[in-house]
Amino acid sequence: EISFTFSHTKLQKYLRFYANESLNYKKISPDTKTIDIERESWDELRRRINSLVNKVNANNLNHVLELFEVNLIRGRGLLCRSCLKSQIASPNFTDAFAALIAVVNSKFPSIGNLLLRRLFLQFRWGYYRNDKPLLLAAVRFLAHLVNQRVAGETVAHELLHMLLGEPSGDTVEVAVAFVKECGATLLEVSPRVFDIFRGILQEGNLDYTSKCLVESLVSINFENHKASRPELDLLDEQTSLDVFKPDPEFHQNERKYEQLKRKILGEEDTEEEDHTETDLVSLRRTIYQTIMSSLNFEEVVHKLLQIRIKPGQEMELCVMILECCTEERTYRSFYGQLAQRFCLKSKAYIECFKNLFVQQYVTLHRLETNKLRIVAMFYHYKKT
Repeated sequence: EISFTFSHTKLQKYLRFYANESLNYKKISPDTKTIDIERESWDELRRRINSLVNKVNANNLNHVLELFEVNLIRGRGLLCRSCLKSQIASPNFTDAFAALIAVVNSKFPSIGNLLLRRLFLQFRWGYYRNDKPLLLAAVRFLAHLVNQRVAGETVAHELLHMLLGEPSGDTVEVAVAFVKECGATLLEVSPRVFDIFRGILQEGNLDYTSKCLVESLVSINFENHKASRPELDLLDEQTSLDVFKPDPEFHQNERKYEQLKRKILGEEDTEEEDHTETDLVSLRRTIYQTIMSSLNFEEVVHKLLQIRIKPGQEMELCVMILECCTEERTYRSFYGQLAQRFCLKSKAYIECFKNLFVQQYVTLHRLETNKLRIVAMFYHYKKT
């Protein structure tokens, strides 16, 4: 009986042990199967995305909806990598890849953001390794993303400042290639970007080849070069209402809305007697927009003289010229020439700039180092 009891107890221990092992196996097994299923799903997702991206061209972009059948949130990295690799392999289809990303970005902005980040890393990698083919591929893709409004014009400005801060033969070639692709868009939203090239031409530090490239770029009439082909314009205009576009009937539309606003709010047509502060804000805004939208200082002078600045408002103009100048990353002679031309027009502007110099001198301890340098160069130019 003792022997039987011992054997029975030992048997129970073995049974409990194997039962626990069986339960543990059942717990682990489903997870293992799930991982295998996920891996197969991931491989299928990669193959499907690569297949669809490899088929992209200007004629079959209407089938881009097939891409939304896969899980783009999970496969966003795969999509970006596939687009970057395909664009390097087939640079002639860059505008088609940019149009594809524009459509995807309209539904999933995080994917457009991820692609831009990876594209900037590719640009930096090519820049520091002096890999010109990789640089040209990156800036070409970036240019068409600017055309598709996936990237803003600020990106283009920063890129050009980086390439042309210390211009060399290769960086000038890359910068010219970039602007040739998106020059029509930049001319529409930020025409002053071409002043960078005019500035390095005036400095005269370029070799003959680079000089010819820049001169050919400046002479191009981008108005005859469309930013993108009609078949690549896939986005509905309603999706780009938050993007600036010139309105040929801007003033008429503003007046119509003012009338509508009075009807809605029940305002009387009579204006308040004191509009001094409102007028000054409007004047500053007009001066700023005029300076930012002009190609050269002579155009600014011509437009501002048509505004007919009232006596006593000369100081506002001088302040805005200096403020716009200090907002630049580096000093540009454009502002010195502009201030000099107004000083030649009237002695009132000379007195205003003198008083403004005193104000800047008293508060120079509040200025950042870069702004302090720009103010000094601004007044040095006026003195010369």
